[in-house]
Amino acid sequence: MWPARWLSWLSLLWGVILAAAEPLPRRDLGDFSLQLPATMAQQTGGIDSKAGRLHGDGLLIDYDLGLYSDPLLNRDGVSGYEEKPVLVDGRPARLVRWRQPDSTRYFIGLHLPELRVTPMGPIRLTLLAQTSDATRLDDIQTLLLSLRLTKH
Repeated sequence: MWPARWLSWLSLLWGVILAAAEPLPRRDLGDFSLQLPATMAQQTGGIDSKAGRLHGDGLLIDYDLGLYSDPLLNRDGVSGYEEKPVLVDGRPARLVRWRQPDSTRYFIGLHLPELRVTPMGPIRLTLLAQTSDATRLDDIQTLLLSLRLTKH
């Protein structure tokens, strides 16, 4: 009886470990993809760019692919603005973080300054996520850094 119960617990533990290790599904968003929870809903729009919003489970991610994408430079009236250079899908990018002064909203963004050059200027990509839960920032950063370009 004891070995069977032990093996049952070991099997259950192994299943939990495997489930936790499984990557999130990859969502194709047109010119790029991200690993995102399947529960996130998408809204699209934009006049001069490919813009949209992903939302669900206390997380909101706005994205904008175009000439006028926000470069996510330092903001007036925010606290704790930090930025660092990163490589995303082999391209230079900037990862930024800040919070509202009252610490009720936390922001983390990713800006790729040049996906391709057009006669009007560079096509850029910006993703900006926000949450009210500061403990989720590292997980959200992982989502943003999962970005893969599909058309550039």
